[in-house]
Amino acid sequence: MHYKFKCLLVFLLFFNISLCAEQSSTSFFSIPDEFSTSNLFLEAGGGYCAPIRFFNQGIIPMTGNGFHFLTGVGYNWDGWLFAVTASHDRWSEGLEKQGLMENFRTNIVEFRVRRIISEQNISFLPSWFEIIPGFGLGGYFISTDYYPSLRAKQEGKLKSIGWGDAGTNCFFYRISFELAFPFGREVLIPFVGCDYNAFYDESIGGGFAGYGTVYLGLRFYPFNIRNNTSSVKKDKDFNNKEDVAVFKNSYDDFMQDNPDEPETDDSTDENSEDEAIEQEVDIASWGEPEASLQITPDFDFTPDGDEVNDEAIIVPSVEYLQYPPKNWNIKIYDRQNHLIRTFSDEGSLPESITWDGKTDDGENLISKNLYTARLTVIPDDRDIERTSVNQLEAEDTVETGILFMEIIPEKQWKIIVNTIYFDPDRATFNKISAEQRKANTDTLDSIAYQLSLRENVNVVVQGYANNVSNTERENIYELIPLSQLRANTIMELLIQRGIDSSILESEGLGGANPIAAWEDRANWWKNRRVEFIVTKIDEAE
Repeated sequence: MHYKFKCLLVFLLFFNISLCAEQSSTSFFSIPDEFSTSNLFLEAGGGYCAPIRFFNQGIIPMTGNGFHFLTGVGYNWDGWLFAVTASHDRWSEGLEKQGLMENFRTNIVEFRVRRIISEQNISFLPSWFEIIPGFGLGGYFISTDYYPSLRAKQEGKLKSIGWGDAGTNCFFYRISFELAFPFGREVLIPFVGCDYNAFYDESIGGGFAGYGTVYLGLRFYPFNIRNNTSSVKKDKDFNNKEDVAVFKNSYDDFMQDNPDEPETDDSTDENSEDEAIEQEVDIASWGEPEASLQITPDFDFTPDGDEVNDEAIIVPSVEYLQYPPKNWNIKIYDRQNHLIRTFSDEGSLPESITWDGKTDDGENLISKNLYTARLTVIPDDRDIERTSVNQLEAEDTVETGILFMEIIPEKQWKIIVNTIYFDPDRATFNKISAEQRKANTDTLDSIAYQLSLRENVNVVVQGYANNVSNTERENIYELIPLSQLRANTIMELLIQRGIDSSILESEGLGGANPIAAWEDRANWWKNRRVEFIVTKIDEAE
């Protein structure tokens, strides 16, 4: 048993290390920056202890329920939490017949390692939520009153052992899983957790024992409290060569515009330049650091290769940061809040980013849909220490127009839309919301306008549905008839908008040609769509 348990611990240890945002990083295994006091933390927590069970006693609960209290001090090393903790656990009398412990008390001193997994590592996690797996090793100091046997319990013959007695000090093992909630500023961070703890007891001949705990706690970063220093620290906070160059260029421009101003001595050395910068830059007058994001065009973005609005220009920026950021990312989400495209890098933000409208998987966007771009900036540690702002965020939206995706060059195109809403299982519009009615009107008006600009074309309106059961029966008896009725309805609405009925056809295809696989439930919404196949007719025909 002893050997098997050690193997289990080694496996769990390896698993937790490989899992690799309070401070965090985009990489599970990153090279931490230099030591910073802002990463020191204190933590405390408490909760419920399940009864202790000795494995060689048939996993019988030997105690009653207990409580747990923990305090610790540690350091956040780029998302790795290293801590030394002290905890006290105490259990009530074992109530079962075989529960031989009158009371059971422990003091634990251990070294703990945990890894913060946040939005920086898993894109779909919200910014206010962190997952923290971990493990710990330490010393386990036991004291208890106990009955050596069932007979002893029946006869009321208790024995006692205390801390320091032979066999009462042993190794302790812990695996844990926590959920933390930063909620923006990272000074006080609440967390909840559960763990499983094991030890090898020799004092009462119990062998391996284990118990679980559920707890609440707070992690406190005392040095993240804002420092209201009103001056720039010489030779520490403003000695970046790029900042010096920017200052010199600004000064030269000023001198050209103001020739009456006295000239400075060009022979000044680097130290005097730093001193000049300290005098000119008044950081105390700065506002809170902030980020902004702007997308152009924000409407009628049509990346379909016709050289009209085929690219979106994304302009990110930050203000009131003294140093280039540690890292940044821009994540673009569809209307179902699924991540479709990511731009990221370390250091300064680019002046602009050109987006060709493709997803990370190379897929095209869908017509008449709203996409949201979210900027996240992690400042330099020195800016974090100065401002107590650990993360900056901004967002902007862009709406696509009608995309004519080319199928056959200069011959055939396809429009895909899924913002035409119907009543459930109907081809009518009686139960949809006012917002959905407006979306229908906007989409159909846009399609009709675009079709009116093209001469000598034939248009096939194709209705599609999602095959929830993934069966041919559902497709034949439900989805194809329904999608045909809906395609007919859309065709009539286009005729009402001035499209010649002689160029229109309708087709119900049900669950055919799915965009999202049946296993990909999160993207089923893409299958509920209407496609317009636009084909140019040769004049000879």
